[in-house]
Amino acid sequence: MQNIQSFIALMLILMITGCGPAALQTHFVEGIVTLNGQPLEGAIVTFVPVQETPENVTATGLTDESGRYTLTAIGATLSGETGRGTLEGEHVVTIVKRETQAAGPRRGSDGSVVFDRDGAAEMSTITRLITPQVYSRPDTTTLRATVQRGRNDIPFNMGGL
Repeated sequence: MQNIQSFIALMLILMITGCGPAALQTHFVEGIVTLNGQPLEGAIVTFVPVQETPENVTATGLTDESGRYTLTAIGATLSGETGRGTLEGEHVVTIVKRETQAAGPRRGSDGSVVFDRDGAAEMSTITRLITPQVYSRPDTTTLRATVQRGRNDIPFNMGGL
């Protein structure tokens, strides 16, 4: 009788608390990003679900030399191919590539060149956006993607704006 009561108590506790949060299923997503018809290397591709999820799941990927990206989801409770891909459904997509270039010696407030501890002139840099600015933020991008169950191949061809 004691064992039956213990079993019933355990079952009630499990029913009330549940077995933890349900894992979200991710679906594999890859594709090629081009800019003006050429593969774009070094761009960050981000998928943000249109419909909010309690886990705030987003997915990102970095394009390789051929412009190919593969998404990896970031979130609290994911299942599937170890976070590869993203959630099923409609997504807003951002694509960002920045380039940093040396802009010459860094100058102090008095206009003189600033040197590091080794006596070399410190260089100032300029960072510029390579991709069209409209695609860089979720609230301005016009890029959208629908992720379906299974494998997804979703390319993006950006023209210069």
